[in-house]
Amino acid sequence: MFRAGELGRLSARSRWDGSLYRRTAGGGRIGAVQALFIGILLAPVLLGIVLVMVARRYPETRGWAAVAGISVALIPVAIVLHNVLSAIVGGEEGVSFVVALVVAPAGFAVGALGVGLRLARSGRAWEIGVSIAIAGAGMALFVAYMVVALVVTTIERGNPPYQATVQAIVLPVALIALVGGSLSALFCTVVPSRQTLA
Repeated sequence: MFRAGELGRLSARSRWDGSLYRRTAGGGRIGAVQALFIGILLAPVLLGIVLVMVARRYPETRGWAAVAGISVALIPVAIVLHNVLSAIVGGEEGVSFVVALVVAPAGFAVGALGVGLRLARSGRAWEIGVSIAIAGAGMALFVAYMVVALVVTTIERGNPPYQATVQAIVLPVALIALVGGSLSALFCTVVPSRQTLA
């Protein structure tokens, strides 16, 4: 993670001055990396709404949509459980941490990719399928990054110097794919396709 003051700071007026930190209304700071993590973990809610609409319209996708839906619900539960158990134990609790940042997002990626590939291969709704698959691939990229980051951090016994560069590249790409695919799927679900209009 980035340390405060590495690249400058964002002023209280929220002007960009090259920093990866932004002051919040309470005077605290939220880092860009933390904001990316929050975005990546909240963006599946948007795709979850799309998956509910798709599962109602295309019953063959219900199993994969259920996997994705359970995983979306598991992410905040595991985060809260991690915080509660860490407070009780007085230190870090690893199992719910791994569930929140690896297992649940991996389940979501598998479910979203399953729905997307099922729709794309059927030919009936390939636009929606490809959009959902792109969003699932964004989450899969996040999961792959988390697994590599956990392994490297364990081996190095801390963050290696290149960790910040990897984060600065992988996390925005994952978020763009996840949000872009979700918005595209939502648009394709709401707006009739070219085949329907013809």
